[in-house]
Amino acid sequence: MVLCVLFDLDGTILDCIEPLEKAFVESVERVGGQITAEGKQNVSNNLAKIKRNRSGLFNFFSIWQLSAYLGIPVHKRLPLIFVSINNMKKVARNCEVFGGSSEVLEELKRSGMRMAIVTTRGKKDTFALLKRHSLDAYFQAVVTRDDVRRSKPSPDPVLFALRQLEIQPHDAVMIGDMPTDIQAGKSAGTKTVGITEGLFQKELIESNPDFLIRSITEFPQILGRLNSS
Repeated sequence: MVLCVLFDLDGTILDCIEPLEKAFVESVERVGGQITAEGKQNVSNNLAKIKRNRSGLFNFFSIWQLSAYLGIPVHKRLPLIFVSINNMKKVARNCEVFGGSSEVLEELKRSGMRMAIVTTRGKKDTFALLKRHSLDAYFQAVVTRDDVRRSKPSPDPVLFALRQLEIQPHDAVMIGDMPTDIQAGKSAGTKTVGITEGLFQKELIESNPDFLIRSITEFPQILGRLNSS
């Protein structure tokens, strides 16, 4: 029986990717660069490629790589790196909550469900965002990249959260929008749910979670099925 839900943060509860895309495009225009219409459509795919390779989004190499993908001239890449890293970090610190997320968390809380965040964000940003959106009271545990030696897809952060909650893996479900969320949950022995309205739909499906949903708002509808699976 599911007694605990472990949530990824970005792309699951927080809506960050589209704002990051816009921040990058605005940064290119600010330094006098140009992105074609096709290039703008491909920003999200290239962000996904970088994130999939776990090189991070906010460092010299990742922005240089993204600029190269999009054909930004070499002489504009250095100023773009400094402008875009600052802009994208600012966006990441001010992500909004997906519509309906708070209502789902409130419903789960009323039912007595124990909940935790398992994220690759740092501790400072994570707690600031949870507090800003008044979400901190919903979670009995919060595990960030600062709490474990190995982040997802390692099972370590999932197991760390479960130990804090004193919940066995078979009584928990890991929910997220990336294949690494599913891999971490499976390796830890939890049930898994994938959210398909993100950048990693194909890879997410291939990771074979127990259930697929479009957004967090559909999660309460499948709880009964998870309990019987």
